Amino acid sequence: MRKNGAPTFPDPSQDGKIVVGPGSGVDPRSPGFQKAQEACKDLSPQGSGAAGGGSLDPAEVSAWGQCIRDHGVPKFPDPQINGNSMEVDLGASGIGPQSSQFQAATDACKSKMPKGAGLMIKGGGGQ
Repeated sequence: MRKNGAPTFPDPSQDGKIVVGPGSGVDPRSPGFQKAQEACKDLSPQGSGAAGGGSLDPAEVSAWGQCIRDHGVPKFPDPQINGNSMEVDLGASGIGPQSSQFQAATDACKSKMPKGAGLMIKGGGGQ
């Protein structure tokens, strides 16, 4: 991603999350990010050529989203499934992906995260 137009793209955290959007220094709507995403789609966990293949169980994805809501983030949108990855667009939700409330909820719900799932968080803001 950094070599293809998103020079500030972050490394994944220890639990495999990559957060882009407000507060991350990466704008997923920027032309550079879009160009890099297109150039790197074959390497992406949600790309069609991703290792592990298959698709996520919608019931497990739904349970994880509900867990996040139950743990203090009531406006958390339903994750969308893309192959073996979950995509969450925080857009107009007012949820800040770096907020302590969101981080606490994701920590509390680690056991419900579908096995082998990637996570792409887009947008977001607020606290």
